[in-house]
Amino acid sequence: MHFEVPRVSLHSLREFASHYLMIVVSILTALGLEAVIENAHHRHAAESAQRAIEAEIRLNIADIRASIDKNRERTKPLAELDDSLAKAIEERMSARFRRSSASMARCADSAACRWCESSISASRPRAVRMLTTIIR
Repeated sequence: MHFEVPRVSLHSLREFASHYLMIVVSILTALGLEAVIENAHHRHAAESAQRAIEAEIRLNIADIRASIDKNRERTKPLAELDDSLAKAIEERMSARFRRSSASMARCADSAACRWCESSISASRPRAVRMLTTIIR
């Protein structure tokens, strides 16, 4: 900070007050200008950070959508396999089920069948759900 002593002698309180007021006003002006410059700098930094974050979010969304599409493509063969297994099980077991319905009725009363039914959830593939339905 630069401080300059007046070259004239101060003869009155009024002269002292005017010099003092001029110093205070100049310091306040400098502080105000510095605050305006800092505010502009922070605003610019915040805007650039916001643009970077939005760009990263757009990239993440694109990656997620690509991953979802890739997962859908990967599950198509599994769904086809599930359908073909379900169809094969249905075709083979329907004939057996008609022939041995009496023996299967006895199996449904056993503790092993009750455990099997309770442990297989509805979220399993259709072929597994069909097997448990046929075994009942």
